[in-house]
Amino acid sequence: MKSMSRLFVCYGFLAFQLSQGSYAAPEIRNPSFEDPVEQGNWECDRAAGWDRRGAWFNRETSWSPVLKGECLMAYHHWQIKQDDPSELYQDLSGITAGKDFCFSVQVFKDKGTNFEYVELRIEPANGGTPISSVVYRMPDLKSGKWTQLSVSTKPVSSSLRVVISVKPGRSNQRKGALKFDEASISEDTKIGANIGLASPSPRINNMRLSAYNRITQR
Repeated sequence: MKSMSRLFVCYGFLAFQLSQGSYAAPEIRNPSFEDPVEQGNWECDRAAGWDRRGAWFNRETSWSPVLKGECLMAYHHWQIKQDDPSELYQDLSGITAGKDFCFSVQVFKDKGTNFEYVELRIEPANGGTPISSVVYRMPDLKSGKWTQLSVSTKPVSSSLRVVISVKPGRSNQRKGALKFDEASISEDTKIGANIGLASPSPRINNMRLSAYNRITQR
């Protein structure tokens, strides 16, 4: 009887430990854009696991500097003709509702690049009204170094979409490029302490966008 009691206690303790165990956030697919959509075509300008809309948001295999690996995603601002944003996005699943999440990506602004803003968004899977959004305008990013951009949310469902959106400058003489590398999503537990204070919610087209304006330099 004592042996049986100990067994139940052990099982109960194990169940408790599992229920209290650390949470593993889902991983971004192809976070450094190394894998092309077309297998065997290394020069393919589309990254596996990511979709895009708009013009000149391409996977590049020979641009530098890269943060990790050999590839990055590049926004060719000098070649943009239209005024609409260009966007890169990915749908995620397996998320635990109610957990704090942070989506981040590293960006490198070439000297002289005169885009209007980079926006990070979290949306419902398959698109829809933004759940959370942060806008980083051109002066927010220093040229010639990698900068981490982040947006956070507390999902109410097990799936969502993360979006990187770039709005071209208003000038008819658009210059430079933006490079993106090392996208990630993680639990948002120590972000505030490591990155900085919250900023007022920015506005675009008179719509208030909620989240923190978080930047870290490398």
